[in-house]
Amino acid sequence: MNSYEKLLLENKLWSEQRLAADKNYFQRLARHEDPEFLWIGGSDSRVHPNEITGSHPGEILIHRNFGNIVHPDDRNLGSLLRHALVDLQVEHIIVCGHTACEATRLAIRGTDDPWLAPLSQLAQSMKADLQGAKEPVKVLVEASVRAQVESLSRHALVVSTWAKRKAPTLHGWIFDVETGRIRDLVAIGPDQPS
Repeated sequence: MNSYEKLLLENKLWSEQRLAADKNYFQRLARHEDPEFLWIGGSDSRVHPNEITGSHPGEILIHRNFGNIVHPDDRNLGSLLRHALVDLQVEHIIVCGHTACEATRLAIRGTDDPWLAPLSQLAQSMKADLQGAKEPVKVLVEASVRAQVESLSRHALVVSTWAKRKAPTLHGWIFDVETGRIRDLVAIGPDQPS
């Protein structure tokens, strides 16, 4: 059996298990999308939002990119933010970084990847702190999550939504790959802007 065939088989088993537990599971899932959360996280294969939070399909709207970066000119993220804030009216946006992050490691070493430019610039601005740190990747991951939440708090869609409906709350989290635990780092709401 090829590796991709195993994925297809696992999907079949998963769907059969869901139907055995609840024959209407997929009918309900197909009816509408009504998540309370938007997750902006890294694309690391070890960190799946539903799995690490114990949530189910449909509970978290998920956006993933290399380094969990909030680029102000990212049209993909902008489109998803509009859908999340206007159509779905999510109450919380979570920016989640993780330890052992390869994007962060690359930024510390120096990379010319334009996508990682904000992370590389942050690493450069923290060069002295990172050189003196016992675990520089963890230090930069934390600083980056804070910076991404700050960036999100200045995004035009977030600012206008705060003015209209006093939501969402922005959260910065760190998932520790070594322990499996999430640490709540920072929260910014419409009444306590950055």
